[in-house]
Amino acid sequence: MTTLMHTRAVPRMPGIPVLGNAPSFRKDPVQILADGFRDHGNVVRYQIASIPLYGISHPELAQQVLVERNKEFLKMERLDRPPQGLGLVGGMGLVTNPDHSSWLTQRRMIQPMFHRARLASMGQKMAEAVQSMLERWEQSTEPLEMDHEMLNVTMDIITRTMFSSDISSSAGKAAHASSVALHFASGRIASPIKLPLKFPLPSHLEFHQAMRTLDSIIFQLIEERKPQVGAYGDLLDMLLEARDADTGEGMTDKQLRDELVTIFIAGHETTAHSLAWTWHLLGQHPEVLERMRTEVQKVAGNRIPTVADQGQLTYTTQVFQEAMRLYPAAPIIPRRIEQDTPLGDHMLQGNSRILVCVRNIHRHPDFWEHPDRFDPDRFEPSRSRTHRLAFMPFGAGARMCIGNNLAMMEAVLILASVVQRFDVQVLTREPLAHEFAITLRPRDGIPTRVHSRQP
Repeated sequence: MTTLMHTRAVPRMPGIPVLGNAPSFRKDPVQILADGFRDHGNVVRYQIASIPLYGISHPELAQQVLVERNKEFLKMERLDRPPQGLGLVGGMGLVTNPDHSSWLTQRRMIQPMFHRARLASMGQKMAEAVQSMLERWEQSTEPLEMDHEMLNVTMDIITRTMFSSDISSSAGKAAHASSVALHFASGRIASPIKLPLKFPLPSHLEFHQAMRTLDSIIFQLIEERKPQVGAYGDLLDMLLEARDADTGEGMTDKQLRDELVTIFIAGHETTAHSLAWTWHLLGQHPEVLERMRTEVQKVAGNRIPTVADQGQLTYTTQVFQEAMRLYPAAPIIPRRIEQDTPLGDHMLQGNSRILVCVRNIHRHPDFWEHPDRFDPDRFEPSRSRTHRLAFMPFGAGARMCIGNNLAMMEAVLILASVVQRFDVQVLTREPLAHEFAITLRPRDGIPTRVHSRQP
């Protein structure tokens, strides 16, 4: 094994006494990781109080961490300790479960719902959710908050397809609650001091209220379905019908809750924020929007676009891919190491954290020409990338996002449906500030005017 004598020292990002880089990470982890990459390169060491933290910004190193040596680079959550980050929200759901054996069972159980063919059969439900949003827009004369609109429609899609329910009446409340919960979880990760959640701090009380709201919605879905299990053949039915191979017992309400909250949040948050960034970019590049509209007109004419059109909407797909490159919804993938571990030319200290910096990889000048430029043509099918993980908006390896097909399908459908039916005028200007709360989102919203193109 490589020893410390044969490795280069990891460059360090300057910090302040005692706290190190903790204040900067709490303020904006995406920015400090970008600054470290710019100033020090592909591997940078930070300090969160006494805990070393490494920023990794090269696709080959990401492949080592997430794919080839993933048993050495572990999930942040631990079975022997209370959850601190996303586990506070999702419990032991698919995204946060650190136990590989039970996680694999979960994955195998849920995977069939996200197969492309299965999702295609849900196309009508997706289209109904989108058309419901557009019909509401027809009645609106005030500017829309496009980021909120995208959160609501993707939430509507996930509940209709995965839970066969329509919660449009409470979508805004649920979206706000999930945002509050993720903000809190994100801040707690970067905090060097974590007071017990039972302390009645304002942020704790707000988090508890948000979780009560989410749990109320989820448990209501469970209770309403129990008398008619098997009637819909959706994800909720699959989970309610699942049985342990050894004991024959079904899932507890807590297990059901963890899985549903995970799918509920992960299934709409990331896609919604990626779409919000897409609209922002289109607002700065009207020529791209017009090229999209021309494609939609050629493919769908005057009929309503469907998920079956996705394969022909190649430029619309490229636009969304380029938006995810510049603004990946999950810009940071955290891992931990328990003992000194070599990576590339460096030895990483044990009992530390690793952050795979997806945002930096997506803008790495060795892999992307003019990396900060919005250029959907770089995703033309005929072009090839120099490393398969130079673009990884859904992660990589065994823990790659299970909902990638759903995200692409609904995003293309939403973009095509909107540009066909509305003129879109985004009222934001560059630069648009971001904030990080597990996902990367516009900080101040995206006010937008829409005008119907219908005769």
